[in-house]
Amino acid sequence: MEIIKCTCETPCTYSPNWDVLMEGVDETEGRFGDVSVRRCSECGKLWLCYHVEYEAFTKSGRWFRCLITENELKHIKPENAVDVIGRSEWYFRGGSYFNGEATFANGKPHVGL
Repeated sequence: MEIIKCTCETPCTYSPNWDVLMEGVDETEGRFGDVSVRRCSECGKLWLCYHVEYEAFTKSGRWFRCLITENELKHIKPENAVDVIGRSEWYFRGGSYFNGEATFANGKPHVGL
């Protein structure tokens, strides 16, 4: 059993202890996903966060959050965020699309309709 060292290591949507380093919108294929890079103010870990929701469709909201390195931070753009998350060893996912459950996942995140 892995010991959680910081609140940012739990699969919750957001922590009140984030320092936002970058925000943008991924307009790829008309999805308009909100992208941000956040640093945990408690432990300093960097997280790439992605949120998308399709207003015309019930239970379409979903978010994804993965750890990134300082080096990866230099190359993050809203347009490549989904690929970066998909290449990570694991990430958190949640939202109404997943019945409100926040869990671990891996592989390419499903961000389209």
